[in-house]
Amino acid sequence: MSAEPVQSLILLAIGFAVAGQLSSGYQPAASRPASFALPFGGARRPTLAAIAFLILTAPSIILRNTLRGSRFEQRRIELSVLAGF
Repeated sequence: MSAEPVQSLILLAIGFAVAGQLSSGYQPAASRPASFALPFGGARRPTLAAIAFLILTAPSIILRNTLRGSRFEQRRIELSVLAGF
């Protein structure tokens, strides 16, 4: 295996780790988990900051929502695995 695919996998893992850390750091600060409803309310500058935050944390939010859906709504686990990619 060449170095490029390994490097891509490492970068993907680092991206998911950063998204998880940002999302986990938001939860204690705001007393609620991060969601896609963040940018809908308020002035322009906080909305732009919320969109930038969501771009970075989207993988974490998507995985959390998919895993919750498989647990509470009896969705198939294959969908959860596909959402991770």
